[in-house]
Amino acid sequence: MAVRVEVVLAALSLAACAPPDEPVAAACPDGQLVDEDAGGCVPAGCGSGTWGLLDRPEGALHVAPWGDDGDDGSAERPLRTVQEGADEAEGGLVVVAAGTYTENLVLAPGHDGLRLRGRCAELVSIDGSSEDVETIELRGGELWIEGVSVTGGYVGIRVERPGFGPEAELHLARATLRGNEGVGLLVAGSGAISEVEDARLLDTLPTAAGEFGRGISVERGGLLVGRRLWIEGSHEGGFAALGEGTRVHLEGSMIRDTQPLPDGSDGRGIEVFGAASFTGVDLVLEDNRDIGLLAADAGSSVELERVTIRNTRALDQPLPGAGLVAELGATLTGRELLLEGNDANGISIWDAGTTVELADSTVRDTQPWITGGGGRGVEVEAGGRLVADRLDLVGNRSVGLVASGFGTSVELTDCAVLDTSPLPDGSRGRGVEVYQDASLTAERLLVARNRDVGLLVAEGSATAELADSTISGTRATGDSAGGLGVAAQDGGVVRLLSTAVIDCDGPGVYLVAQGALEARDTDLVGNGFAGAVVLDGVLDLRGGSLSASRFHPSEGGGVGILGWSVEGPPRIEADDVRFSDLAGPALYLRGPGSYLLSGCEVTDSGSWPTLPGGVMGVEGVRRRHLPPGEEQEVGLLVAGSTFDQLASDAILLDASSVTLDVEPDSGAANSFDDLVGEAVHWQRCTGVEAPEVLDGSVVAPECSEEARVLGPLLEYSLWLWETGVD
Repeated sequence: MAVRVEVVLAALSLAACAPPDEPVAAACPDGQLVDEDAGGCVPAGCGSGTWGLLDRPEGALHVAPWGDDGDDGSAERPLRTVQEGADEAEGGLVVVAAGTYTENLVLAPGHDGLRLRGRCAELVSIDGSSEDVETIELRGGELWIEGVSVTGGYVGIRVERPGFGPEAELHLARATLRGNEGVGLLVAGSGAISEVEDARLLDTLPTAAGEFGRGISVERGGLLVGRRLWIEGSHEGGFAALGEGTRVHLEGSMIRDTQPLPDGSDGRGIEVFGAASFTGVDLVLEDNRDIGLLAADAGSSVELERVTIRNTRALDQPLPGAGLVAELGATLTGRELLLEGNDANGISIWDAGTTVELADSTVRDTQPWITGGGGRGVEVEAGGRLVADRLDLVGNRSVGLVASGFGTSVELTDCAVLDTSPLPDGSRGRGVEVYQDASLTAERLLVARNRDVGLLVAEGSATAELADSTISGTRATGDSAGGLGVAAQDGGVVRLLSTAVIDCDGPGVYLVAQGALEARDTDLVGNGFAGAVVLDGVLDLRGGSLSASRFHPSEGGGVGILGWSVEGPPRIEADDVRFSDLAGPALYLRGPGSYLLSGCEVTDSGSWPTLPGGVMGVEGVRRRHLPPGEEQEVGLLVAGSTFDQLASDAILLDASSVTLDVEPDSGAANSFDDLVGEAVHWQRCTGVEAPEVLDGSVVAPECSEEARVLGPLLEYSLWLWETGVD
């Protein structure tokens, strides 16, 4: 639109320079027409002739640059100034011809009912630059202004109710406010009301002190309804709603290219502060700086529907920006939002009391900022709360969603976190992270095709609970590390119900440093190296399946569960789980720990010639016992499980032991059928307790004098951001 205006003004200027007797060009660009009075082409909406398309009923007062304030205001004898026309109209109609009017208007309650109509905003300019005050000030009464351009002045138009006087109500339409200082349109105080339609607010300049330069500011209880606004090139903020009682409804509008202040700060699209209320429908916020939309402070309320926030650029300062930020206790609800291509964070939610509720929305392609960090789709921090239904996080960088801090909570339903890519240095690219006592609950969550880790839960009492969900296709980073489905560490707890973790480059589950995972009716299928790795922590599987673990190109594997006492004895319990289609054993156990295989089925496993298909215990796995002074039994217990169609031994013990017993609820003994090897093979037995057979399933094995080679070396290395584990 700005380009079209420049073309029009250029055309008028060239026409004005032409000799009087030179014919006017017969053709004009699309959207323009020939105006012989102007000597060139003008926008079609301006009409032709002195008064264009203006409706001029009897009694209307006329204002024109060639007029005289001593004349009668007729079309033949127009007034010279707009202020004189407003004063004489006594609440009637004033029509204004093309031209520039250098004046500052004051419209008071005595002007109530005034209708001020310019020929068109492209040709009628009210210029208040000669004085350091508002170009137009409305102090009371109801007025209509349309078809004018307002330039210069400290504040383009100010609407404010004085003291206890009548309300000040402005209806502004088909207007342009350009190059004003501080604020283009200011609506301030209780009883100040504005209805604005089809208006443009362009290039609002910062104040002399460099404090602000907003396109529109509604403050201290003011009310504004805006439709089809174009706000561009402001400084500090495109639109601001500030203060308790302030209410804004904005729809069908564009806010773009907001610039920073001279000190390099801000440049935001929309700001809502101090318990103000803002409703936005069908908005586009693009190419702004720092933050696209900010909602802050307890009592501030924002409702958004069909809003796009894109390409918000972070500033060159220590704090990253975001497409949308809610903080300090604000509440925000959004439906059909699209946030794309923003820097640092798509959405940031901060602080206790801050709540964001989203539905049918997408955050995608969030980019790292100048430091190379960031790129997060959604971050929820320091006690903030997110409730989302059908939220898609797609193609972001670093992490799709992160929740961190005591009191922080995230509740997701029918959401997806997809295709997160690494940072420029090749690190991260994770799906979901939950840290430092935060909590996440999700139903029907899809976390797919991310990098490094699909879901990471770590530190303090951080928890994640997923039901009817899928985590799939996590890919390793460039050095082949990671590729995990789910990881928990440093006390983090994951709970899975009827969930699938499938087709990840690394293990489906990875637990270290007291991380814990509880799974019910969950499937771990087709993951790399192992279905689950427990280096220190708790794995509790009830129901579901574990199958088709794939050979890892650099670490080997192909096992069901690897339990390894690296940082402390792990605790592994598998109850009523079906293990199948594994190259190695269902359980590969290294070192002391608490291990239970109860009521499980192990079939079609152990295709490595020297590895068992069921359980392998090495490096001091003990049979089940209760240590002195302890309440919890430790060691290895296999109870009421079935082993069949195995390509080698069912259970192989190397300097280790086991207890075989019945399943407590059913009383079923272990069973061993269709084995290529032995039911239980025991070797390197010096100083080791003999295996204990309590269920009568097999004869207690004798120690093997000749130890078997134990197959390929099973190792797995991973570097997480918080903890390095080799």
